[in-house]
Amino acid sequence: MIPIQFNPNQVFDERKYLVDAVAKTYLRKATDDVQHLIPVEVVGDGNCLYNSILLLMNNSMITTSELRVRTVIELLANGAYYTRMYSQFIGPLDIAIKAVCKNYTYSELYEIVALCNLLRCNIRSIYPRIDFREDMEILNNIFRPTSPIIANCSITIFWSHVLNEIDVREQNNMTWNPNHFVPLMSPPAFDDSDNISHHSMSKVVTPEKRTFKNNAPIQVRIPEYQSSPSRRRRSEHSNETGFAQSTATDAIREAQNGIHEQHQSAMEQQIQPNQENLANETMKHRRIQLEKQKQRNQRNRSDETAEERRTRLEKQKQRDQSNRSNEAAEERQTRLENQKQRVQSMRSNETAEERQTRLEKQKQRNQSNRSNEAAEDRQTRLKKVKERAQSGRTSTCNSSYVQYDNGIFLYVNGNIPKFSPANNMWLGDIPPALQGLTIPEEKLISLYRHNSCVIKLHSPFHSTTTAQAALKGNCITFLQSLPNIVNCLPLKLDDLCDTLKVIFVGAHPPERVHLKKILTVRKKKVTEALHWLKKNNILYQNVEINLHNINQLPEDDVPEAIMLTMEQNIGDEETSSERVGYVPDPLADPTESTNSDTIPISNSGVLDVNGSTVTSDEIKNYVLRKIKNDKATEQMDIERLYPTLFCYGYGSPEDKSRPVEIKLREHIRYLLSYNDRRFETNHSFIFVVFNLLQRRDACFHAQLIATKPYFQASAQEIQSLNSNDIEMALNKSAKNTFSSTSNASLHKLLNHIKTIGGRVMGSTYSRTALRTRIHALIYNQGLPSIFLTLNPADIHSPVALYFAGVKLDLDNIQIEQLMTTYKRAEIIASHPVATAKFFHLLITNILDTMIVGGVLGRIKAYFGTVENQGRGSLHLHLLIWLDHDFKPSDLKEKIQNADFREKLKAYLEDIIKEDLDEFKGKRTFENPDSITSFNPFPT
Repeated sequence: MIPIQFNPNQVFDERKYLVDAVAKTYLRKATDDVQHLIPVEVVGDGNCLYNSILLLMNNSMITTSELRVRTVIELLANGAYYTRMYSQFIGPLDIAIKAVCKNYTYSELYEIVALCNLLRCNIRSIYPRIDFREDMEILNNIFRPTSPIIANCSITIFWSHVLNEIDVREQNNMTWNPNHFVPLMSPPAFDDSDNISHHSMSKVVTPEKRTFKNNAPIQVRIPEYQSSPSRRRRSEHSNETGFAQSTATDAIREAQNGIHEQHQSAMEQQIQPNQENLANETMKHRRIQLEKQKQRNQRNRSDETAEERRTRLEKQKQRDQSNRSNEAAEERQTRLENQKQRVQSMRSNETAEERQTRLEKQKQRNQSNRSNEAAEDRQTRLKKVKERAQSGRTSTCNSSYVQYDNGIFLYVNGNIPKFSPANNMWLGDIPPALQGLTIPEEKLISLYRHNSCVIKLHSPFHSTTTAQAALKGNCITFLQSLPNIVNCLPLKLDDLCDTLKVIFVGAHPPERVHLKKILTVRKKKVTEALHWLKKNNILYQNVEINLHNINQLPEDDVPEAIMLTMEQNIGDEETSSERVGYVPDPLADPTESTNSDTIPISNSGVLDVNGSTVTSDEIKNYVLRKIKNDKATEQMDIERLYPTLFCYGYGSPEDKSRPVEIKLREHIRYLLSYNDRRFETNHSFIFVVFNLLQRRDACFHAQLIATKPYFQASAQEIQSLNSNDIEMALNKSAKNTFSSTSNASLHKLLNHIKTIGGRVMGSTYSRTALRTRIHALIYNQGLPSIFLTLNPADIHSPVALYFAGVKLDLDNIQIEQLMTTYKRAEIIASHPVATAKFFHLLITNILDTMIVGGVLGRIKAYFGTVENQGRGSLHLHLLIWLDHDFKPSDLKEKIQNADFREKLKAYLEDIIKEDLDEFKGKRTFENPDSITSFNPFPT
């Protein structure tokens, strides 16, 4: 490939070029040494860098496409060099090359460096200091060709934008990024020929040109050509005139020089005696003069008033401070510039491996500094934050800012953000001492125990000869009414067994080593957790650490008390019914689980969905608080139940010290969507807070019912009921012989209960309310046409894994990234919120794009309810009303028509397909008479 001969135009010519006004405004924010340069306007079509080169080159034979192709070839040929030198600053080279291959694509630093070698030219890159960071220093640099290429010229390229800064920030969320390049050219040289006297121009001088050859300057004489006679006569006449004028001018100049010499001599004679007088002056004379000057200053100061003196001192103080600050700023700026240059020089010379080593060392130092920070200082800082929030709650809400000890303004508007640390929402990261605790270990260190936990483990193998170590199971939470409060920790192992129960179902008893993944207790881990909590959690400061109970804990094993109380059900063939659903259980196939070391645990809860355990005292207290207009209800103690979630004792729901109130339901949503997913993956948190919400709903609707006039009318009649009437009604209801006409008072009570329960989520009466809505829709639209069930395979979906935090490229999914079925099941089971989001997204899109989109035909309405199957996954039951006016009697008549029957059969065959996945691996035969040319609709 023929090299490019690049001799750039360096001087701006207003007859050929235009000034880029937008780039000129950006140039003001560049370094001072380029302020005299002129940005030249080029076409901003994405090829602006190459357009800048062509403008400087002024060669019509070369195009931007050729320059782009040559740049790609250069990057590919010397890819190792560019990767080693610039990948740590710009990014991977292969991605950059893909972008360069696309025409009209905005260029980056790789292209500038490659053009240095192509053009054999030094390129200075100028980047305006807008949103400038330290890692962008490389953009303000001079890039030179690699050895052995020698640069024969230099150009300057400026990073700019086609729009002004205000418009760019409005379009890019208040950020600025360049999308344009322009060349910077020198201004035209100032022509001072008019200031030169005419006689100097008239003097005939042979022109000479200086050139360099072999590094030795040589003067090349330019020959004179003979002019015509007429021109020669004019030239001779001008020469004579010029000679006369030159003679007169020389005389004037000699006279002026004589006057100047005389003036200079007189000045020297005047200065010399003064210097001699100063030299001969004695120390005594100087002291007398200083004393007189001092006396004059004192007299002037004694005459000035106190106000004038204060003004003079203030001005003098301001001048001194200004001088010191200017000197300090200049020194600091110089020091920072020198430091940046040293760092830039070091980083430009280091390799990628050296840079990686340096970053690793820096990361280790930062971690070491954070870990070495004194715990007492952190605790003191947290207490100050809490005290400040409690003491200045009213004033802080109306102030213009909140400032912490480090001087950082957290916000500048007048309201405290709901979920900000200033509103006591700080949770803190989970420390290493509290990470990786098993369920028994968490219960051993908790202050409260609101629930009991039953872990039911299943083995998918029903033969003792083929049984392996793979397990699956459920973690079932049973809520209790009163917390057990402790003053010393950890708990005794016997007390642990009161709230933790293990049930195993399988072909043979499990070995202890197979249960260690979820049931192990480590003495060292529990001790470290308790010491950290006592030191950093404000709720554990008065808790005593019981060394005797710690000594009873195993080093790293399943406690013997759990093994002795574990219930075993050997050879149970009805286990699969607990996980039955509308699709086969993905964990039912034992082939893949042979080498699996994971135990997928599905969390579930046994809750009072009907509100039967909500006592009359709870309702009475709730109503009394409402009557009293006391908005601050009793503070929850949920942070004492979960020390691994609220590690420092802050951030719990319904904190009375919180300046801005946050509703319980809103707070729970925030916690379940917390970025580190600690609340979502906990085995019982979601069930405890759901039970709290249900109780609140039941009390709230009971209070609403009690205020209605019709309830007041029937209250006395309901109060007349006794326990015998209610017991008799329960017996008749169990035998299905209860009649509402037998006892009108009891019937009114049941109606009020249904009204309250119908508004409590998940209750039996809420399902009754759904049936009422279906009946109303049937009354309005007629009988539904289609009933179907949608059951997404969450365990096999990469979208569900993506929502659960697994890093996947959904546009390019690799099989090895999907892991094993057991590992996927473990991830899905431990992320119920992510699974629910996946289900909602998928079902919403199916309804919008397929059902409403017309896959089944035009529809009038649909009604769906969400349920969960045996293993906890969600599915949807859907009723669909097709858009037709046929009544059942009309369909009965039209079905007698053969043409209508054929069309109906064709419609059903088109929308109903059969999937034979269950027969994979079995010997099947194809029916040659069947129709095979169809596209099955994926369900």
